[in-house]
Amino acid sequence: MSTNHARHKLHVPKSPRNRAGDARTTLPLVASTRVCQYAKNGHTIVEVMVAIVLVATLLSISLFLLSSARSSARLALCTTRLRSCLTLHFNHAASSQDRFLNAGPDEHLRPSPADTLVRVGGTRGYPNGTWALAFPDEWTKGAFDKGFRCPRDPSWNRGSPGLLSSFPAFWMSLALWLDPVTLREPTPADTFRWRDNRMGDVLFPSRKVLLFEQVAFCTTDPRAANDILNGHTFTWPASVGFVDGSVRRLARSDGLPGHHSLPFDATVSGVEGYDVR
Repeated sequence: MSTNHARHKLHVPKSPRNRAGDARTTLPLVASTRVCQYAKNGHTIVEVMVAIVLVATLLSISLFLLSSARSSARLALCTTRLRSCLTLHFNHAASSQDRFLNAGPDEHLRPSPADTLVRVGGTRGYPNGTWALAFPDEWTKGAFDKGFRCPRDPSWNRGSPGLLSSFPAFWMSLALWLDPVTLREPTPADTFRWRDNRMGDVLFPSRKVLLFEQVAFCTTDPRAANDILNGHTFTWPASVGFVDGSVRRLARSDGLPGHHSLPFDATVSGVEGYDVR
């Protein structure tokens, strides 16, 4: 009996009962096989979490690189447009007996393509980008051609006065239309005198600023709004164009102090002076 029993146990897969598909023998084996198959093909919660972390990390890196690329592209576009503005000024000087652009010795109201009157001339000169009035061919639908303007205004600056938004945010140095004698300390600001300065008055190699980006209208860093509202000296970099045609990225703190003004606006020696160290 023991021999037959052993033979029966060893030959279970070949018995008639198994070939007939006896439920008591085959069903447990099939169920066990399916459970093992599901466990092998599934993922644990740890594996899923690791995959999510990896995807999130790659996504954050991609967004950072995209933001950096956009910022670099904007800076490149800003400097390119500033150079275009410098070219306008150099072309004007070449056709005006080497004179820097100015609005004349007397203050007066001048109509703007934006349907406004702008006060220019005298010691006021062309303030706040109003030098664009001297180039009427570059205006389109009441605004200066965007090829000479900041690439993008910051979101916190939207809703600024329409007059300023019509002009380029590249401002001229006050020294370009002022007599350098009246800029020297301790001469009071109300004694400024107008002067018809020329390119020949510049001492080369020059570090005299011709145009500079008004950071309050062009910077995209939201932290800059606090500095402006609180009246702090601006430390954010801006595009600065020089009389020699070069363009650099500088902060106000990089400039030499001006006379009754911020750096880049008017050095104490006028067009003969230096605006940066």
